[in-house]
Amino acid sequence: MQNPPELTSSKTPLRLKTAPFLHLVSALLTSNLLFSVLASSGLFAATAPDSIAGKVYRDSFFSTAQRMSGEATILFGSDSRFVYLKEADASTVTQRAGSGAELRRPPGDGQFTYARTGESAGTIALNFDHGTNFTMNLSFTTASTGQTDRFPSASGRPFSLSDLSTVQSAPTANVSLRGRVTPG
Repeated sequence: MQNPPELTSSKTPLRLKTAPFLHLVSALLTSNLLFSVLASSGLFAATAPDSIAGKVYRDSFFSTAQRMSGEATILFGSDSRFVYLKEADASTVTQRAGSGAELRRPPGDGQFTYARTGESAGTIALNFDHGTNFTMNLSFTTASTGQTDRFPSASGRPFSLSDLSTVQSAPTANVSLRGRVTPG
């Protein structure tokens, strides 16, 4: 085995110490391998929630092929009821330039069921009061965001879930789409 190369200076020769460097490289490789194993095992995978009660669902989409974009907001109560709060879309084909999104009448309210179908997947079944049913499949990338197949589009349809209590207490200005009057 050869000795490490010597570096000389005007005063004394210096020897490179390779052992600490090799230990550092070894430690980095080991930690990288450990992280890879844990990540592939699903330890750091997105976790679908067990329940969406008390959550606000929002999604949006953009489709170049259809020249259309849109969004929706659904409130999921703790009593298994949902309020379909907002449905809006914009089309460059059917709307005047600069007219913005068109707010459409939401399809209605009703009962919902949610099932966690996998580590990062869930299904929401909407049973509208007027008798129609609709199912949405969710693929979670975090515990509160992901993609849905609700009206699929070329760019996917991202969604987010937030706490209803936080949204209800947030100040709002100039919101006139839909409201609820409570006694008192």
